[in-house]
Amino acid sequence: MAIYKVLIHGRHFILERRGEKLSHGFYATRYVEAGDGKQGEALAMKVVEEDFHAKYAVQNDESDPPALSVNEIEEVESLDPTEIQGYVFYIEDAKH
Repeated sequence: MAIYKVLIHGRHFILERRGEKLSHGFYATRYVEAGDGKQGEALAMKVVEEDFHAKYAVQNDESDPPALSVNEIEEVESLDPTEIQGYVFYIEDAKH
């Protein structure tokens, strides 16, 4: 098993902010242990999706889903315990 550092890009997550529904994007870095890069990508995306939906009230309709993609993946020697595994948000548009 190898350790992978995976940068995930989330787009079109509708979240309520100050009473307004806004479309948000985010970046999140996750470290995962997997057999190969493809498994690492899939595991990191699953971890981010489950964590994000547990923490935030995503308000997308089923007909207008958000999207996740892998921006970067690299095999690393070890986990970096100093790296914060949160989210870096940006607003995609003023109103949805």
